[in-house]
Amino acid sequence: MSSTDDTMVLTAPPTRSTIPLSQADSETFDFDDIQGDVYPSFPKNFEWFFFFTIKNPKAFKADLANFIPKIATAAKTLEALKEISAAKITASNAHESKPTIPLRLYQMALTGKSFYPLGLGATENIRDKYWADGQLVDAYDLGDRPGSESTETKYEPDWDPVWLKHQLHGVILCATHSYGECQLAEIEIKKIFKDSMNIVNIVKGRVRDEPERGHEHFGFNDGISQPAMRGLVNPHPGQLQCDPGVILIGHNGEPNPEASSRAPWTKNSSMMVFRQLKQFVPEFNTFLKKNPTKLEKLTEEQAIALTGAKLFGRFKSGAPIDLVSEIDDPEIGSDPDKNNNFNYQASPLGQTRCPYAAHIRKMAPRFTTNEPLEKVLEQSLIIRAAITYGDELCEMEKIAEQTVEDRGLCFVCYQSFLQTGFIRQQKTWGNSINFPPPEEHDQHRPTPGFDPIIGNGIGSNRSRTMTGTNPEMLSQSLSILTDFVVARGGEYFWVPSISALKMISEGQI
Repeated sequence: MSSTDDTMVLTAPPTRSTIPLSQADSETFDFDDIQGDVYPSFPKNFEWFFFFTIKNPKAFKADLANFIPKIATAAKTLEALKEISAAKITASNAHESKPTIPLRLYQMALTGKSFYPLGLGATENIRDKYWADGQLVDAYDLGDRPGSESTETKYEPDWDPVWLKHQLHGVILCATHSYGECQLAEIEIKKIFKDSMNIVNIVKGRVRDEPERGHEHFGFNDGISQPAMRGLVNPHPGQLQCDPGVILIGHNGEPNPEASSRAPWTKNSSMMVFRQLKQFVPEFNTFLKKNPTKLEKLTEEQAIALTGAKLFGRFKSGAPIDLVSEIDDPEIGSDPDKNNNFNYQASPLGQTRCPYAAHIRKMAPRFTTNEPLEKVLEQSLIIRAAITYGDELCEMEKIAEQTVEDRGLCFVCYQSFLQTGFIRQQKTWGNSINFPPPEEHDQHRPTPGFDPIIGNGIGSNRSRTMTGTNPEMLSQSLSILTDFVVARGGEYFWVPSISALKMISEGQI
């Protein structure tokens, strides 16, 4: 299928975990004020990210007033999801092919660098230092690979030049059903903001074709372990839960110790992370082939798949290895009432089933006997809204086992406070060889090691190790000598509420 002119079938995923309770408190959750990719997350086949700088602040505010009615609120997004679901049911009952529902869903977010030109006052109103400083300043501590211009005394990340060249002021997201609709959205945005904005970078995301729809480029089912916000989402069995303030500013349970000092107009907003993550798929596949998990009853293909599952914590179908320890079970992987119903406490304890360093265990350990840490785990949850970019592997890449084309993941996540969300997950957990901490029953366990997927050392030494992949010797280290995922750029954004955007456009902030 062509990536430029085909329209794919747009369907509501059956595992979607962000549909609200029928009796959600309308006084607590104003769906007309929250932008729709924060909650409930945009349905999409294509999603383009228009990164911009502001060239005329006064004109920008006037143009913003004309753009605000086009933004997809949570209410509009929920209606779109209901329409998609109803169309699917109708088509299924009539034994027809899945329907295509035309959509063009917009969202806008701003960087800390936008406040000065827009005259919005001090960035301290948001009370998020990482957002105010920007992601480029944070790249070294995130462990991003040094670029060719780096020296022993000067660090520059290995980002695409466009990310290094421009000081961004914001981004407009547009999620659609087709490539052509994204092109029309680009025309519309440029028409509305023709004298006030420069679009300096467009990153074009696209959901992969069937049967890989919903899977990232390594082949693993993505986005099936979203947290459920209390009072808003009815959780599936085992689904992690958090207070709404973990995701939405101005709501109960905000982890930011300065939450009370945030400006009143920050309510119903959220903090967004964007990371353009390049994936080295042939190299990852070759690594798995060279390091199969050798068990007598497994075929070669199953042994290779099991190693991948130990690195991720799930098989490609989404089935967690804490439940399905040796051979993939797609039925469990696709069942939202089963694929998150685990907590790493099944016998035998430790990392016999799932390595401590496995990606999903690093990002969400799910269980601890340490009460203070238990609250930390909940406060660190994020809503993820990623989409793949780039084409499928070509035959040359498969034969040479080497990446030629650029492909990967447009990683997007939302939280109310960057330090306790993405920053903690990446720096304190993924990049730490000692996380998760030992439990009472396992004080003498081996060192877990780095997250093998997104964990990074600091500086030019990119090699890392993890334990728990060899079932015959769980303390044995597996050496990973290269990055499978490399950040090529990114930024931190504040996603204002609709009411805050109106105040900006009217000069009230």
